[in-house]
Amino acid sequence: MFCTKCGNELDNDALFCTSCGNKVKKEEAEERGQASENTINVSISSEKAKGFFKTIFKVLKSPTSYVHVLEENLNSKNNLILVIISLLLIPIINIISLKTVISNILISFGQLGSILEGRAISHLDSLTFKKEFEVMFDAVAPTGKIFMFNIIFYILLFAIISGIVFIGIKTSGNNLTFENLIRVLTLPVLILLLSSILSPLTLSVTITFSLIVSLVLNGIFIVTLYNGFKSLAPNFELLPYIYSIAFVVGFLLTYYISFKMLLSDLIATFTKFM
Repeated sequence: MFCTKCGNELDNDALFCTSCGNKVKKEEAEERGQASENTINVSISSEKAKGFFKTIFKVLKSPTSYVHVLEENLNSKNNLILVIISLLLIPIINIISLKTVISNILISFGQLGSILEGRAISHLDSLTFKKEFEVMFDAVAPTGKIFMFNIIFYILLFAIISGIVFIGIKTSGNNLTFENLIRVLTLPVLILLLSSILSPLTLSVTITFSLIVSLVLNGIFIVTLYNGFKSLAPNFELLPYIYSIAFVVGFLLTYYISFKMLLSDLIATFTKFM
């Protein structure tokens, strides 16, 4: 920094010029202070981000005690945001995967038919077919509707399971708050997100391998969700039975409601075309 009157070089924290005694402008001092404050804020934000990802790594590393890890490291607001973002990402990934898988299957059948006829499908033909398929797919099953069906499915599933277990734990005299419930759901939702990512990726290996990966992750999801509730009510002996009932009821009701909505929507769509 330099004096605005005589040009003498000054220290960054100087209030007066050591050569001519000119007072350093208040605005300059404030700008320096603000710059310093911004640097501190950036540093704090960076540390928070690092701490957040470290916490997620700890949670994935130790799923049996993940509720306590989240309670110690993340507040209820962060857990809620994490659950909401994951629940929004799962349908998006499912839609992309569904479109990709179906279009690839149809292209494979088309290529097989062309080979039998003695001709080959060019790369340009494949791209054209994909675009035509996306237009047709959106006409029959719009992306927005599929997204809403996915969201409703997962919200219903978690709401029914959590609601039944929540009531069971509360009636047993154990204390269970909404913040605790969100912490219990955080890791299972992340596992479902991981499953939605890995399942379509593993299809490139074999369908069998993809199904195995999906089944394993869903099994981990079930066990992890149970461990989360168990950590909040360790002395509740009826928890395994209530959780099992909640899971069966949750899946049956969710699939029934989702299938009914989907079927009625498909009938309405086909009626328009006819």
